[in-house]
Amino acid sequence: MSRILVNYPGGYKAALERYEGKNALFQIECDGKMMHLRGVFHVLPDPSSGSIFVYIFHAGRIAASDPPDTAGYDIHLSQSHLDSVVPGIFQEKGDHWEVQFPFGCRHHIPSNMSHHVEP
Repeated sequence: MSRILVNYPGGYKAALERYEGKNALFQIECDGKMMHLRGVFHVLPDPSSGSIFVYIFHAGRIAASDPPDTAGYDIHLSQSHLDSVVPGIFQEKGDHWEVQFPFGCRHHIPSNMSHHVEP
């Protein structure tokens, strides 16, 4: 899956300050079920377009068919997803943001990369 580029008021720096490394709640449909999960936001610039790439890393497996070595998933945010982000309702649990627009299976890809670290 290629990166989904989005725009954010204030650009990369503003998005980085607001979301990078912050906890996120989100819903994703997988195997015909809607699941409520947590992850961590990451923001990357796309210098050629001036847009940004925003994703949530969810540590762990989502689908029953995931290979055992799956480190987690990168959940790619579309513009609609980014526009639906609101402050989390469970601040005492450390949930900083909630993505209200649910994800479909096509928005996530397995990640075997070891650089992802869940706080």
